[in-house]
Parts: sequence; structure tokens; C-alpha cells
Amino acid sequence: MKKSVSPTAAIILSAGFGERLKTIGVKPFLKYRGKTFVELVVEKSKHINLDPIIVVTNNLSFPQLQKLKLPIKAVINHNPERGMLSSILIGMEELGSNCDGFFLCPVDYPLVKLETYQTLLSVFHENNNHIIKPQFNKKSGHPIIFPQTLFSEIKNAPMELGARYVTSKFPHQTSFINVNDPGILININSPQMYQKYCE
Repeated sequence: MKKSVSPTAAIILSAGFGERLKTIGVKPFLKYRGKTFVELVVEKSKHINLDPIIVVTNNLSFPQLQKLKLPIKAVINHNPERGMLSSILIGMEELGSNCDGFFLCPVDYPLVKLETYQTLLSVFHENNNHIIKPQFNKKSGHPIIFPQTLFSEIKNAPMELGARYVTSKFPHQTSFINVNDPGILININSPQMYQKYCE
């Protein structure tokens, strides 16, 4: 177990068009307790000193994201229909050479507790060649930390399989961390989910 000293980053996935949510708004800018989903994820990332914090967005959402004036690097995925991995790869292009890993944070999971982010980072600092996945009631969720040692595997993963390809290929390098946080499983991807958890 090697102690981590390099900065850990955040890649916040926010490039999808959220078709199922269109009737109530644009997913990253939907609000929970007065803050947008993207602000909530950025806030927690900033609180635990993740650096850089990269938000991968689409061309339509980019102007609105800029208006929020968040402490982020915003990059555009011009072809988000290619899937989640396409956004991850665009985000990874912005990582520094000394980055030891990154939190993969889909913006659809805004209810994850700050304590969960803190716990995952603490575990990663002691196991920084491991994938770190949170688990609640024996179900794994988000965010997930990917270590620098597996960056090349992500870059070479089949586009249709995405990051799941890497987690399934390296089960011996994956640590599941129990957290008391149902938010890791709550994917706000429909008006019904939004009404249930956020209104």
C-alpha cells in the first residue's frame, strides 16, 4: 500500500442531453435545496481539494455552465451520443501528468454525501493503485475513483463497454467501501426520480 501524495482530480460527467428530464429542465441545472446538480458535485469535489475539477458538458449547456462561474475546467464533448467513455476520455485529456487518479462523478448523482467523498479519498490515499467503489446495502454506486495506474486501460477500453470494461477486468484491484449513503445509488434520470428525491 503506497501513500498518495499527488493531486487527485474529479471528472464530472455532464454531457448527456437528459432526454427523459427535458419536461422539467436541463439535468445539470436542475436544483436540490437551491443549488444546481453540477454545483452540488463541484462543491463536494472542491471541499476535499480535488484538483483539477473537470466538467465535461455539451455545446448547448456550455454557456449556462460558464455563467455559474464555478472553480472548474469546462470542456465540451461535441459527440456525447458516443457514450460515457467518450466524455471520460475528453476529461482525461485535461489531467496533469502528476495526477494520481480521478473521481468519476456523473452529475446524475447529486445526493451523495460529502462524508462519502471524504471516505473514498481517504481509502484511495492508502491504496492508490486500486479502483475505489462505494457500496450501500451490498450495491455499488457512484462516484468511483480510478487510479493513474489504469489510465491506459481506460483509454484502450471498447467504447461500447466504457469504464465498466476496466472494473470487470481488474476485480483484484477493486476495493468496495461500505458507506452509509443511499445517495450513491440514486440516479436522477427521470421526472419521477426528481420529484421523489429533490422536490
